[in-house]
Order: sequence, then C-alpha cells, then structure tokens
Amino acid sequence: RLAGLCIGGLMAWGLGFADDILLLRARWKLAVQIGIALMAIFFGFEIHTVQLPFNQVINLGLWSWPVTVLWIVGIMNAVNLIDGLDGLASGLSIVALASLATICWWQGQLFLLLLIMILGGSTLGFWSFNRPPASIFMGDSGSLFLGFTLAVLSIWVTETPAGIQSILPVLILAIPILDTTFSVFRRLLKGIPFYSADNDHLHHRLIGKGFSPPQAMFLLVTASVLFGVLAL
Repeated sequence: RLAGLCIGGLMAWGLGFADDILLLRARWKLAVQIGIALMAIFFGFEIHTVQLPFNQVINLGLWSWPVTVLWIVGIMNAVNLIDGLDGLASGLSIVALASLATICWWQGQLFLLLLIMILGGSTLGFWSFNRPPASIFMGDSGSLFLGFTLAVLSIWVTETPAGIQSILPVLILAIPILDTTFSVFRRLLKGIPFYSADNDHLHHRLIGKGFSPPQAMFLLVTASVLFGVLAL
C-alpha cells in the first residue's frame, strides 16, 4: 500500500503538472484518473464492505471496484474543483489530515500517523504562503496530488482489521464532496457537461452574499472542522 500511495501520488502530480502546462482535455484527464484509481486497487486500496450507522454492514460485491474508483476519482476532482480561493483547498486538506491523524493516534497506527503528520506539516507550510493574500499556488498538480492521497489514506486509516470500511471519510471530506456533488447536478440540470467550469461553487456563493474571499475561506474551513469533530 505504501508503494501504491507513492506511485499513485506521483502519477496524480504528473497528470496535474501536464494539465497546468498543456491544458489537457477533460476526457483525457478523467481517463488517466480512472487508470490511477485502478492502480490503487491493484495495490490494495479496495472498498469491499462498508459499515453504515447503527452497525449495518453492506457487502459491495461486484460494486467494489466501481465504488472504489468513484471514491478516488471523486475526491481527486473534489479537491481540484474547490481550489478556487487562496488557502481554501490547502486549509480543507489540513483539517482532513488532522482528523485522520487523530484516528491513527487513537488506534495506535503509528506508521500511518507519522506519514500523515509529514504530509500535514508540509501542507501547513504551503498554506502559510497560500493563505490570503497568496504568494504561491498549488495548481492542478498540487490539488490532484492532495486529492489522491486523501482518498487512499482515508481508505487505509478507517479500515477495520476485518477489512470493513467506515463512512467517516464522507464526513471528514464533507465540504469538498458537497461542493462537487452540487456542481455536477447543477451543470446536468443546466444541460451542460458536468466537467464544465462555472462560478457557482460554495465559495462563489458566499462571496456573492457579501463575504470577502478570506471570510469565505475561513467559514468553509471552520465548517470542515465541525464535520471533522462530528466524525471523530
């Protein structure tokens, strides 16, 4: 799994780097992202069984691969899409990593805790220059890398010894997931491709309500903290 995390992270970064330079077509980016997700499954990141609230367990069976691909590709794009304000994507990633680190600490998963602390510390160092007013930006190379690592680490951290996955990652990553879900359905209702860009994301709506960009970033990161606390 560590090899899969490193190889997949490098591939996700490479895809984003190529897109930053060449502006790749959405269909090609999606195809490569699906390939990265399948590679992650090969290295052991597969969601077989999911535990819902009140101890209800669902065995995905043949849906295991599609659900895993949807999760990894979805989180990669969710972090990428919400990277529309200074410090927002990096701030949300830090909150998610802190939540996953807390779970590792409680469960005594010291190897994973160290790995997440390294990633969280480097992201925090980046955020200190990316917060408003930003002097550096992560681009697609950074957002796709963070999205992939968050997706696979959430599978790794919340898995029980019996191989059952929790739905805690859905809460921990609730803000990017909600933003992407609303974006997809909004575009489909408008009759435009779901991958089309628009200016109607959560942070755009907050700014439209009169909040400044730093205030919108702070509100969304605070909401993410609340979801993280709820998950814990």
